[in-house]
Amino acid sequence: MPPGGERLDDALRLDGINCAIFDHVSLAHATDEALQISWASDITVQDSMLGETVGDHADRGGVLMNYSHPDHPQDRIALIRNLWYRVGGRMPEITCEASNYDNGEPGLIASCQNTPLHLELANNLYADPGFVLWYNRDVDQNPANGPYRVRANIVGNRFVARSSYPYGMFLHDLLDVADNQLYVSDNQLSRYPSWSDYQLFYCCNDFASQGPNADLGVAQRRSTRHPFPFPSTDMAQSSLAAYIPTHAGAQPLDKLDRRWRDSALGGLPPAVDWGTPLGSDDFDLDFNPANPPAPPADSDGDGMPNAFEQNNGLNPNNAADRNGTGLSLACTGVTGFTNLECYLHRMNMGVIGVPPLFANGFES
Repeated sequence: MPPGGERLDDALRLDGINCAIFDHVSLAHATDEALQISWASDITVQDSMLGETVGDHADRGGVLMNYSHPDHPQDRIALIRNLWYRVGGRMPEITCEASNYDNGEPGLIASCQNTPLHLELANNLYADPGFVLWYNRDVDQNPANGPYRVRANIVGNRFVARSSYPYGMFLHDLLDVADNQLYVSDNQLSRYPSWSDYQLFYCCNDFASQGPNADLGVAQRRSTRHPFPFPSTDMAQSSLAAYIPTHAGAQPLDKLDRRWRDSALGGLPPAVDWGTPLGSDDFDLDFNPANPPAPPADSDGDGMPNAFEQNNGLNPNNAADRNGTGLSLACTGVTGFTNLECYLHRMNMGVIGVPPLFANGFES
């Protein structure tokens, strides 16, 4: 670890990355953010778990989206079907401050001014959130620089909040920028089951007495969603509490993942401060690391077990068939995915002939 540990404080940091999908990951017990996305574009984080940031940064421990550069713009980011477990803040935080991409030169703001952020925030379940989705409306937090513009689909998200939670769901500033274009649908905060969407935009910590919001601001409120991403991912938010905890996270689920899953399925976690994890199980394994379970037989080393290849008409002694696409249509409904991708997809969906997800001898 470098002096001060500043390079390892996030569970996952995406700096300057382009065109990536992070699927079924678990991000826990960071000391800064669970996830930071900086100078990044065409990023999807889906079907994942994040939460329980440790210590005095827990109130900002969720997802920070910041910084844009002409060569590394911040744009086209999707956060889909994730479990946010006991996250104290940054749900995410949307901001764009002066920066220069890792070269020590003075910070620039032109990309923040010229590149609107296209954001998909869909079907996320927040178990015991501590704050709203935050938005710093001004580039580099300076009104003279103009607004940081947002094009967003905010669809089917659910906050399951403790009874003392004092806020709305989204910062009202998103509605106060005329150039923002928002499609907001089917979002709900558990404390106020009869309110939804624009009624949940608010500024302050007295929402319980001042809500629901009736100030629709000046942003462009779309009646149809922005045409991204493809395919559409919409699920009803009412189904998230049962679906997300049982489908999100790194597979096979370890002790921490299962704790989060079971806690979220049970409703609200205990109302303790967000900086204190409810368990010290982030490195607990279900097996002796000196004697791990044996992997399934894979004669050609192509990543697909012999049994899967034999059951699907492939050759367990031909490594090249992992890049074939013969299984794609039957597996996913579309053409173009490789046989190896189909194996991974089917394993995730639990349809490869073994009842539990990723059955491997050490998952309970």
